[in-house]
Amino acid sequence: MEPIKVFLVDDNNNFRERVKALVDEQEDMRIVGEAPDADLLLKEVPESRADMVLIDVSMPGMNGLDATRMLRASMPELKIIMVSVYDIDEYKEAALANGAGAYLVKKDIMTALIPTIRKVISG
Repeated sequence: MEPIKVFLVDDNNNFRERVKALVDEQEDMRIVGEAPDADLLLKEVPESRADMVLIDVSMPGMNGLDATRMLRASMPELKIIMVSVYDIDEYKEAALANGAGAYLVKKDIMTALIPTIRKVISG
């Protein structure tokens, strides 16, 4: 079975490193690309052949909500999980309305990310 290919987008290098380490521990997942902002994501994700994008809500330049809406319009099969330091219902609702399959608060990433990736991928 092909591993789940994840593209990671966050302007925080430490967060990206933590997520990469967590995903790399999984036999059925791998990071296929990363970007510090949405502009680079939009350029690189089509070539990465990612199954899923893990994207931060708040980044310099284009925010994750707008990027999610653009990705869903151009790549409807792509799965998206939005992450944020903010545990705010408004953000969660906006993420889901813009096409994200899930919304995770960063403080819960270490325990919630892997099961959430599997759940979103399986539909």
